[in-house]
Amino acid sequence: MAKQPEERAVEILAEMDALIHSCERQLEETRELYSANGLDAEKLKNFTADLPAAQRRELEEAIARDNQEIEDEVQRARLDADHAPRSVGRMKMRPMI
Repeated sequence: MAKQPEERAVEILAEMDALIHSCERQLEETRELYSANGLDAEKLKNFTADLPAAQRRELEEAIARDNQEIEDEVQRARLDADHAPRSVGRMKMRPMI
């Protein structure tokens, strides 16, 4: 028997929530890995300071774009999760004839 749309919506929200938490955990693990290997934002800034201005600007723009894309994706997932129904119990089910 096919699931009701409300049931599927709840499942999708749970999946989205799990994916968001997984992404956040992976980002934190990546930060920890970088830190454990001596990589950090300050060292990157010091490294880029020695690059020609055009290369430094290009690198900084690429990093900013990547960070913004990640943040946008997380925010979209959170907004989707916030605006979807949380439980089937809130909706009155009508019998189908």
